[in-house]
Amino acid sequence: MRKSVLLCGFPEAELRELRAVCALQGCRCIPVPSGHGALTVLQTLNGEKLAGNPSEEEVSRLLVMAGFTRGDLDSFLLALRRGSLSPIPYKAMLTETNKDWPLAQLYREIMREHEAMQRQKPDRA
Repeated sequence: MRKSVLLCGFPEAELRELRAVCALQGCRCIPVPSGHGALTVLQTLNGEKLAGNPSEEEVSRLLVMAGFTRGDLDSFLLALRRGSLSPIPYKAMLTETNKDWPLAQLYREIMREHEAMQRQKPDRA
């Protein structure tokens, strides 16, 4: 699979910077319109469009990366950190497990994982 990044729920100003990072990293950038949370990750990567009504469930500021080697991933994440974007806490890699999940389900799972990790961090006073 070609190196690709799904960009779900980003405002236009952030999309511009994310597109630039993707271009510099040699990966395909796929902005996902709001309301497309019912499409699976794989359908979205394959360019399928939503048939029917948009989803009410919001998917906000989620990056889904596919086709990345470990080195590609490290380079891409470093480029994101060096940019002017605010941190993006919801990131995922395409896996055999999540490829058939609707984007909204992946988003909920990533949110739960992120919240669990935040609870485990010691308080910084």
